[in-house]
Amino acid sequence: PARPEALRLPRRSRRARGGVGGNTMNEARTSGSSGADGQFRHATVLFLDLVGYSEMPTRLDGDLEALDRISEALEQVAHVVVSRYHGLVNEVRGDGVVALFGLPGVGEGDARDAIDAALDAHRAMQALALDDALGVGLPLELHSGVHSGLVLLRRATRDHRIFRVTGDATIVASRLSDAAAPGEILVSAEALSGSEAFFEVTRRARLD
Repeated sequence: PARPEALRLPRRSRRARGGVGGNTMNEARTSGSSGADGQFRHATVLFLDLVGYSEMPTRLDGDLEALDRISEALEQVAHVVVSRYHGLVNEVRGDGVVALFGLPGVGEGDARDAIDAALDAHRAMQALALDDALGVGLPLELHSGVHSGLVLLRRATRDHRIFRVTGDATIVASRLSDAAAPGEILVSAEALSGSEAFFEVTRRARLD
């Protein structure tokens, strides 16, 4: 099982690398081994999840337009911060986002990029709530998970995802996100390796 690390704030910041790489299946074919109809790749997976989303319709007195503004804001924030760090937003749900880092080619800083993207997303949503920019009067906190590992990528054709992603990396990142407290980012030891000096880290017990 992955051992998570709880991240609070970066000890020192890095300059974000601008621009977005071309994260397409055609480019993905240039590296990584092939499965029957997909690509085996090492990637870092980031789950961003909005705290308390299932209770929001009640807290908003059934105002679905307000709920939609929250979902749209999360999607916009995710696209901005993930692209800032050369990632790919692969899937967006009402309350969460799945992003991939390390496509089309794996880099030394992929996991660090994912963590920085998560920190920026957390700050951005908190700022929207502080200013009540969406006019909803609710706290907007995220809890997130980051894990690096082998995945199988297949082009998605029938749903809202870009790729169908199979593998422990997605499962562990999802479990870390679920286990994270409001405002917390849980990062596996595999993802954090080599980047400890860049973040303020609190050790957490191993997930079963």
